[in-house]
Amino acid sequence: MNHVTFSMVDQSGWLQEEEIARVVQENAPILERVKTGEERYRQSLGWLDVDTWAGSEWLDRYEALAKKVQAEAEVLVVIGIGGSNQAARAVVDAIGEKGPTKVVWAGNSISADSVRKVLDQVRGKRIYVDLIAKNFETLEPGIGFRVLRDLLRDLRASVVGLEESYISLQDYRAFVQNLPGVELCDISPLLLYLRAVKTPSELERLRMAGRITDKVFSYFLDYVRVGMRESDVAEELCAVMKKFGASRPLFLTLISGAKTSMPHGSTNHKVIEAGDFVTLDMGSVYQDYGSDMTRTVVMGKATDRQRQIYDIVLQAHLLAAEKTKEGTTGQQADAFARDYIKSHGYGDAFLHQLGHGVGLNLSDGPRLGYVKEGENVLERNMVFTIEPGIYLPGFGGVRIEDTYVMTEQGCQSLMTSRKDLIEIT
Repeated sequence: MNHVTFSMVDQSGWLQEEEIARVVQENAPILERVKTGEERYRQSLGWLDVDTWAGSEWLDRYEALAKKVQAEAEVLVVIGIGGSNQAARAVVDAIGEKGPTKVVWAGNSISADSVRKVLDQVRGKRIYVDLIAKNFETLEPGIGFRVLRDLLRDLRASVVGLEESYISLQDYRAFVQNLPGVELCDISPLLLYLRAVKTPSELERLRMAGRITDKVFSYFLDYVRVGMRESDVAEELCAVMKKFGASRPLFLTLISGAKTSMPHGSTNHKVIEAGDFVTLDMGSVYQDYGSDMTRTVVMGKATDRQRQIYDIVLQAHLLAAEKTKEGTTGQQADAFARDYIKSHGYGDAFLHQLGHGVGLNLSDGPRLGYVKEGENVLERNMVFTIEPGIYLPGFGGVRIEDTYVMTEQGCQSLMTSRKDLIEIT
């Protein structure tokens, strides 16, 4: 049974103008088709976690994809629909020479001619196809599905892979209606795994995003005071984040008082009061890569119960960060923190999984929590959050979160902000 994979996600980014000369020079053997006079190049391979030219790192990730599908494929077919066709073609050419799987490029855009050219090269082979596109039907309405039906028929393929996380119900129904008799399956785990293991250049951007977030938190401690509105503080922090070098905020949520008992409460015009817990959950974006950090502070002197709850969450966080190593599963990591909180009588108040992957977005793998035993095994250079919490309705809640990278020595935080209880007077 042949498989065809359709990738809906377009997480790509822009190459900054000042980087072009350096990048082209470094990657001249690969990018011979690229003209130095062009100012910007758009990548349509964002699902591979590539937002700028990364040279050999990009090729290594594409080669990993080829290895993953080699059990069922002798040929990796890449069909570009829009996007930077020169970029994709250059990469495909390079991998075709060095990769374990033959790579075929279908042309500048999907068309009957390009499909025929591909079929002439791969007919009779077992096929793995990935159609890369931002919007499948951006061409003349109906042409995308018509060409895809022809491709499926000629390849004798009866399975189409979709990324469930990135396809809308409307798009899914269109696939069902236009591809009768074709089985639709989810191929998100394959692509998420490839994105979960970060390259050195990705890690550097993630570290920079973490440093920016640290600066914003330091500013917050000096800025926030009793009597301010949540929304006003949040607006100020978003503006400051950009001043500190962020492309934009990935998100920023600030809640106070009893609202902190909601893990994902919303910022509004509530006035911050003396004695409140204030939870700040935020992420900054640097060159398309994000950070994720949460801190909970007390406005004024903390009560004994506030101190008790805070210390339980802090110790659970530190324990999970210390015990989580290469080879630990996401479920095991979650259990380190959850079992500690449960042993102190608050197991039912830990309302979410321990963490999630961080990269181009917050749905990147791995997941630390609700997964089957053995799934999401943590590997070196995976980036993820550790964020235990206790949430008590009517009282408030505490969450302490850092973004970590898995190293040979274990978890290394991308943040340096203090985690001890802070009382703001």
